[in-house]
Amino acid sequence: MFTHGLVREKTHMRTYSRICTRREKSPGESISCETTIRAFLYCPKTERVKNMKWGLVVLAAVFEVVWVIGLKHADSALTWSSTIVGIIISFYLLIKATNSLPVGTVYAVFTGLGTAGTVLSEILLFKEQADPVKIVLIGVLLIGVIGLKLVTQDTPETKEEKS
Repeated sequence: MFTHGLVREKTHMRTYSRICTRREKSPGESISCETTIRAFLYCPKTERVKNMKWGLVVLAAVFEVVWVIGLKHADSALTWSSTIVGIIISFYLLIKATNSLPVGTVYAVFTGLGTAGTVLSEILLFKEQADPVKIVLIGVLLIGVIGLKLVTQDTPETKEEKS
């Protein structure tokens, strides 16, 4: 009974390996939902992990918008402290994302989303004039950021792999 458990666990590990490296399953082999969920949880090189890292970049850009607007509109200790917290959170998330994603692409996406978000926030929240040219240029910026992300090969590297 004990050896059967080991064999089954080895079979699951092979299944994880197949899912992580995107190899096709063997004919007649079925992969259960539980196995797929375990593979996502225990395999650090899955698309889900990469997408979570890109989610950190988007979240960092949201906090960038907060602190950039705070730099312009802060007028009390509370608003200045929220600006400082926004800076800290933004750069913390950016650093976490660059541990396993290409730094140049991450920074381009971060600044592009932050710029677009700041301009749109100024238009929507602070009634700045919305030039049609400005809106078109924000669209071009976002298309460039999305295109850059799509053409970049995501090869996750950790600090241990670099040394």
